[in-house]
Amino acid sequence: MNRFIFIAFVLALISASIFVQTQVKEQFVSAQIGTVSIELQAYNSENELVLDKNIQIQKGKTAFQIMQENTVIEFQDFSFGKFITSINGLQADSSKEYWAFYVNQEYSSVGVQEYIAENPAKLEFRLETISE
Repeated sequence: MNRFIFIAFVLALISASIFVQTQVKEQFVSAQIGTVSIELQAYNSENELVLDKNIQIQKGKTAFQIMQENTVIEFQDFSFGKFITSINGLQADSSKEYWAFYVNQEYSSVGVQEYIAENPAKLEFRLETISE
């Protein structure tokens, strides 16, 4: 009986060791490849959550690329860059609304084409009213 318990204990230790090594290896490979965790959200004009995704993306992608790869967007090209006009079919009324871009809950100082994902971040798009 003691021998059976000893063998079961050794097998449990081996299994735990393999599990831990696998987890460490996955984290190491993720760091080597250069991935980053992104929380991607969009809110309609009533402040209702209409998009909520947690994704792993390759470092160095722009917010625009992230949106293109993970949502259905429409946009317009301007001299200052790309301007998102629709997210997953929710169209901004260009006469009074726009898709505001926030990074980590702060209004972004750069556009979606200029923001580069290098660190874990929360990217939010909020349908907001144009103020006069």
